[in-house]
Amino acid sequence: MRIMTYNIRLGIQQGLEPIAQIVRAAGADIVALQEVGCHWSMGPPGDTLATLAVLSGLEHSVYAPALVVDQPGGGKERYGHGLLSRWPISASHIVKLAQIEDEPRVLLYSTVETSGGALKILSTHLSHLPSDRPTHAGELQRAGGLLAAEGVAAVIMGDLNESPEVEWVQMLQRTWTDADATASRLTFPAPEPNVRIDYLFCQRGRWHDVEVIDEREASDHRAVVARLALI
Repeated sequence: MRIMTYNIRLGIQQGLEPIAQIVRAAGADIVALQEVGCHWSMGPPGDTLATLAVLSGLEHSVYAPALVVDQPGGGKERYGHGLLSRWPISASHIVKLAQIEDEPRVLLYSTVETSGGALKILSTHLSHLPSDRPTHAGELQRAGGLLAAEGVAAVIMGDLNESPEVEWVQMLQRTWTDADATASRLTFPAPEPNVRIDYLFCQRGRWHDVEVIDEREASDHRAVVARLALI
């Protein structure tokens, strides 16, 4: 199966079709998307995740709103991240991260019933602020530790807003298998990447054919995709 993480920047730059085209061209089966709006004031109107589910052909989805704003005329605007899947998502829940100075952030736990068996997924988008990120990193480490202790096939992925040289990322790499063991594939900013902040990790699986998609205009990040073989 092919797993992808992609920060789409709300689809602001070129709309949603180019993003869906990247997903389709990569042959992705499960995709974690960050910066996803739902009737949000920025980006294309409507429900972005539902639209991308249709455009990409990945019909199963779950949304994790981190920020919910009441609209003046009624209704709500939502902003967060989500998961698209070729296979049914049998369970999901959201855990709020501590909010210090940045906007709210959340972890999304999902269980996908893949053709090779159940796969647990922990996806997130951590803060870019130095004030919040260490706390979020600790929360992600604890969540990853609990998931690792279950001994099941699992993936951690998303925009961690941190480079591989940082200690807590290296601690994750010691427990989980990093798709890019060489840490050489840069993901941000998309036109000329100079840092790696988007990640795929797994346990009870092996990564193959990892790739950072060379697309410079659809978002400010590049998508990361790899083939995962469960063991």
